Amino acid sequence: MLPAGGRPQPTCDRLLRSPRSASRAPPPGERRAFTRSNPATPTPYDVAHVENGRSVSWGELRSGKDRVLSNADKTSAHDAVAELIWNSLDAEATEIDALIERNELGAPVALRIRDNGHGMAPADVRDYFLTEGDSWKKEKRFSLTMLRPMHGQLGRGRLLAYAIADVVRWSTVAEVDGARCRTVIRGSRTQPAGFDIGDPTPTDDACGTVVELTMMATQKAARVGDDGFRDALIELLGESLLAFEGTVVRWDGSQLSTDGHVLKREELPLPAFGPEVLRGHGQPALIAVEWTNSKKGSKRVHLCNEAGAVVTTHKPDLMPSAGGWSAYLKWSGFADPQLMGVADLHHPEFTHRDLLDGAARSLNDYLVARLQAAKFDLVREWKQELVYPFTGEPRDPIEVAERELFDIVAVIASDSIPKKGTDQKRLTLGLLKTALESEPGRLSRALQALVKLDPDDLDQLDRLLNRTALGSVIRAASRVTDRLDFVNGLASLLYADETRRIFREVDQLHPMLVREPWVFGDEWDNCLSEHGLTRVVKAVVAAKSPETVVAVAPVTLEDGQRGRVDLLFHKAMPESERDRHLVVELKRPGKLTMEHFGQVTNYAVAITGHPEVARTNTVWDFWLVGTELDDAVAAQRSDDANRKGFVKDYGRYRLWVVDWGELLDSIRRKYEAFRAALEVVPTTEDGLEYVRRVHAQYLPPSEAEPDDSDDGDAKQTDD
Repeated sequence: MLPAGGRPQPTCDRLLRSPRSASRAPPPGERRAFTRSNPATPTPYDVAHVENGRSVSWGELRSGKDRVLSNADKTSAHDAVAELIWNSLDAEATEIDALIERNELGAPVALRIRDNGHGMAPADVRDYFLTEGDSWKKEKRFSLTMLRPMHGQLGRGRLLAYAIADVVRWSTVAEVDGARCRTVIRGSRTQPAGFDIGDPTPTDDACGTVVELTMMATQKAARVGDDGFRDALIELLGESLLAFEGTVVRWDGSQLSTDGHVLKREELPLPAFGPEVLRGHGQPALIAVEWTNSKKGSKRVHLCNEAGAVVTTHKPDLMPSAGGWSAYLKWSGFADPQLMGVADLHHPEFTHRDLLDGAARSLNDYLVARLQAAKFDLVREWKQELVYPFTGEPRDPIEVAERELFDIVAVIASDSIPKKGTDQKRLTLGLLKTALESEPGRLSRALQALVKLDPDDLDQLDRLLNRTALGSVIRAASRVTDRLDFVNGLASLLYADETRRIFREVDQLHPMLVREPWVFGDEWDNCLSEHGLTRVVKAVVAAKSPETVVAVAPVTLEDGQRGRVDLLFHKAMPESERDRHLVVELKRPGKLTMEHFGQVTNYAVAITGHPEVARTNTVWDFWLVGTELDDAVAAQRSDDANRKGFVKDYGRYRLWVVDWGELLDSIRRKYEAFRAALEVVPTTEDGLEYVRRVHAQYLPPSEAEPDDSDDGDAKQTDD
């Protein structure tokens, strides 16, 4: 008998046991191990039960709760929403509607994203939801019908919804062998490592997926309802929307489009990267976008697949602040999970430094040219209006430098300078000139007070000062004070009772020092962090002969195990045709023992004894660094007063045991003359403020934010 609609209603249970997944999906009621990559691993599992009259199975990821929530909490609200929209695009949706449900105060309480894609077949749902870090999309780089490049390939995008949602519910309809079935999946932040997966039920509804998010009561989740949230989505999705012609994405009833938002879009030239950089993928493309509203744009480089879907975002150094801009580095390698692991999503510069440096140079040249053009037009306009605070020609090179610096700073601040009223313009520009002349070292504070400059523009200002003579003086003073502040901040983290017991070396101390390599000497050019001994040897050989294809045998310790060094620094010495390498082995606050000493000695023997290294003309130093030394370790150090911490020269390498206190004191003495000339008195609080500003993501939670307990107001923060 046919149902009222005239369409045969299929038995959806058989779709759970299709040939594709018969070995993976258990029959209802049966509990057994389930894992996509290894069915014998008894970690994830399905347990069938009845909930609200329907059969539901509970499935778990191999990842634990802490890992899932850690990744989600690091994700911004717009990135979390964009991931869900990209999932719809990967499902070949041509219409995507995102609607916000608000409470009586206007705050978002729910978000519903509906698409008309092909949905998820019942036989595939468990594969899609119960894997992380091993997405099915990496095996299918393009969608089946439209051949769209697939976005997510790490199997974690859906989990990022917990950045803003307490509960997430998917209702998906797919057609298999002429039968349409609906599958409902539910996840919650309280149990983020698992999902309730309902048995499929017959339906006549059209194919597609609806994702419903019950929003968290946090500031981050509340941003979904902000006016600027739409602009953030346009920036993230813009290149994809341009690539997928005919696809419509609506946000709260209004279509997302770059029309009217883009002032200028230009593809920038890139150097021809070699195979050692491309690793089997084609040449990348770099797109620069300037927004009509100069306050828009993240001033970041979005790393995308070849279709423009953003994989992660990188903040380059030394970028001029020429209005509101965004850049998109499009390369198929960014969608390759072999080249973009979870760590690379947060720090892509470690794996893709050459690629990012090439893009940064091209982008910098473009933005400098745009800044110079904007400067010329604005200064000419101010001179015509008689509001420009300088008259006549510069009298000497100092005034030339002063005017150049003023012009650049004024262009950065131009959006906040009054557009009408010559008296207001003249007053603002005059005050800006006075602040620059009287206290250039406090220019950022003056700008903030005068023109309410955007924080990101303030952050870029010191980098722009590279271009002027007066800026060089300011930059040198800033560098000295920043380094002294970092020394004081690091000393507090290493030795203060409240932090030294929880301060970790791998994910906190290491990445800080990668960005502050001068701590170990101004001469070090490059740094690699946390690399195995084999990769260290490859890096050494590649640094000596970049054109050489390196293939070395695995490097192991005497016991056959593979060790990992903390920091590796490289310095070329062309005058002697030799290279220098410094390996630093860091230990968390506590006493260094002979076990630690033996570890770094074993590393030295294994690396310098490898045949590939032995053939290079290289000077090696190995440092063991800690906050305290036990008596046995201290006895290994020589009495050479000129080489504090030196142990012995073994011919192939030199060994050092360095006390953090001694090292930081030597840095303070080195900068003492500069400090006295600048009349700077660095304090511990200044130091902690610096590390919070520059290295906040690496700090223990107790130190990531300043202590506001004295003001009596509890403050809610989010990433």
